[in-house]
Amino acid sequence: MSKQDFITKKKRLSGNKKSHAMNHSHRVWNLNLQTVTIILPNGQRKKVRVSAKTLKSLNKKKIKNISLALARKK
Repeated sequence: MSKQDFITKKKRLSGNKKSHAMNHSHRVWNLNLQTVTIILPNGQRKKVRVSAKTLKSLNKKKIKNISLALARKK
């Protein structure tokens, strides 16, 4: 499985960590991915990885069907 949000297609970000002494070193910011079961437009259930932020917004809007989430995204 890739480290990517299934709905929003967000991936990890990369950048530099900078200390007080102005030393730079490479680092990454990973997503907070959670495994959830969703309902596809054809009625089939599938386990996918969704970020916690996306999951929170889906729960807030009370969206259970993934086709509704994808339609609202466009």
